[in-house]
Amino acid sequence: MACYGRVKQAAIWIERRSSRLSGIIEPVVLRSAGGEGQTPTTSSLGAKSRSIEINDEPSKDSAPVVRHIIEGLAAAGTDKKRASAERVGIPMGKAFGVSVAVVREMAKRYKGRSELADPLWATGYHEARLLAILLADPKAISRAQLEVWLGDVVSWDLCHHLCTDLVRRRPDALALAKRWIKSTKLYVRRAAFSTIAACAVHDKTLGDEALEAVLNLIVEHAEDPRPHVRQAASWAIRPVGKRNTKCMRLAKCAAERLVKSNEDGGVWVGKDALCELNTLVSVAARDRLLTSKSGTARKERKHTYGRAYQAGNVGKET
Repeated sequence: MACYGRVKQAAIWIERRSSRLSGIIEPVVLRSAGGEGQTPTTSSLGAKSRSIEINDEPSKDSAPVVRHIIEGLAAAGTDKKRASAERVGIPMGKAFGVSVAVVREMAKRYKGRSELADPLWATGYHEARLLAILLADPKAISRAQLEVWLGDVVSWDLCHHLCTDLVRRRPDALALAKRWIKSTKLYVRRAAFSTIAACAVHDKTLGDEALEAVLNLIVEHAEDPRPHVRQAASWAIRPVGKRNTKCMRLAKCAAERLVKSNEDGGVWVGKDALCELNTLVSVAARDRLLTSKSGTARKERKHTYGRAYQAGNVGKET
C-alpha cells in the first residue's frame, strides 16, 4: 500500500504540471536550465529544479496538451531509471526515466483521451509511447497504424506493453499474431509470441482446440536463436498450459516436441517452458493451474497436510 501511495503521489505531482480544467489541459511552461518555455532536451533532463506557470487560457488543440505531458514526464524522470532504460535497449535521450507505475497512473487521469495517442507516439519518447499505448482505443486504431507503431519498437518492454495492453484487446489479436509470426524482424516476431501469451491469459473465449492450434503455430516458428524471440516463444507456451489440465498436457507435448527437434533455438524454448509446466498444480477455487512454488499453492499444501507438512514430516516413515 505504501508503494502504491508513492506511485499515486508521483503521478499527481506530474499532473500538477499538466493541470486539467474542465477536461482540457491548461498550458504549462517549464523553466529549464536553458531558459523559459523550452521543450525538454537530453541536456536539460538532469536539471535539479524546475518551476511552472499556469496559463488560464485553455486549448482544444492536442499539441499543447502533448507538450505539457512531455514536460511533466521530463520533470519526473530520474538518472537511475534513465540508466536502467538504456540497459534494456532504449536509445539514449529517448527515455525520461519515469516508472511504468507512474505512467499507468497518468493514463487513468487522461482516460478517454485517445486522440492524444498518435501525437504522443510521434514524440519518440519511451514513456510517451507507453502512455500512447494505454490511451489508444484498441478497436478504433487501424491495423495499418498499429503496424507502423510496431515498426518503431526498439525494446522488448515496449513490445510487451504494446501487445498486452493494446493488441490483445482487439478482436483480431490472434490473426495479427499469425501474420507477425512469419516475419523475420526481431520485435515483430516477438510481438506475435507476446500477443499469443496475452490472449492465453486474458481471452476466456478461447477453447482447447483453438489453444492446441496456437501451440502448433508456436512449435512451427519457435526455432529462432535470438534471445528476445525465444524467450517470448517460451512465454507463449506456458500460459496455455495453465488454462486447465488438458491444456497442460498439450503444452507439455508441444514443449517436448521442441526439445526433440535438435534445433538449438527450439530445444532451448522447449526446456525453458517445461521448467514451469512440470511444476503446475491444481488449486481449489482457482480456474487456472498454478506453479507449485507459488504462495497460493504452498498455502493449500499447508492446509492439506496440516502440522505434519509444517513440521517437514510429510513423506517420512513413522
